[in-house]
Amino acid sequence: MIYTGDYDDRLPCGYHNQGVPRPTWFTLITSGGYLSDINAAICPSGNIAKNSQSGRGYGCTFTVIAGGQYYPLNTFPTPSYTSILADAVVITAATCAFPDPTTWEATTSAVHWQWITPSNLTGTQNDYLTKSSGDYPRRAIPRHNGGMNAAFLDGHAQWLNWREFYGPMPAGWGHGHEKNHWDNK
Repeated sequence: MIYTGDYDDRLPCGYHNQGVPRPTWFTLITSGGYLSDINAAICPSGNIAKNSQSGRGYGCTFTVIAGGQYYPLNTFPTPSYTSILADAVVITAATCAFPDPTTWEATTSAVHWQWITPSNLTGTQNDYLTKSSGDYPRRAIPRHNGGMNAAFLDGHAQWLNWREFYGPMPAGWGHGHEKNHWDNK
């Protein structure tokens, strides 16, 4: 939240590799002095390689810190319910279509900047479990007793059961649903 206060209430950019490359959210908060100990961004329970910034175990919510966008905080009317970070990992292609996140098998690769949400910011994309390549294996994963830790735009963090976090799979909570953690409603 300190970052947004320093940048006219705009969220950091997730990642942008088209045109002029911009740094990832992780680089912005670690190089900008917002995170004094890089180990605070590494999940000790994540079974992932911890040899680079990609090995942290948390990923930003793709729709909230989208590639190339610096969304104003007021884009999201319910900051206390909008996830900005969550436990995340790359899962195996063989388990991408499974509707139960507790059956997703993690690889030892971490997300390099984001996890993909079941639907996009405006709720028009609903093909979450049908894709197993590209960004789609990057998922928020319930690695802590059937749930995941998530950080929210208002600055709080909490553990959520995967059913509460995702909602009914495969589409997750619908656009505008009061429990949707990744849309703009």
